Amino acid sequence: MSRFYTQSGGVSDMAALQIHDHRGPDIVDLRRCALDLWLGLDRRKVARTRGEPARIARLVARGTSLSEECITSILRRRTG
Repeated sequence: MSRFYTQSGGVSDMAALQIHDHRGPDIVDLRRCALDLWLGLDRRKVARTRGEPARIARLVARGTSLSEECITSILRRRTG
């Protein structure tokens, strides 16, 4: 289980993304990839995307100048 320290000094478990996901490793990989690429993403918001590429792209696009299509392409290329 990976542990990361948050800005407030608490501990966040990356394993929490895997616990409630029964659809397979690809979904978790997209969320983890997004968190690795865009460091400022909120883990809770990423978890609520349910691993759907379009929802992850919409979330990331709010904080970048990249289009949703570009973000989706980057995610798929990194995990595929």
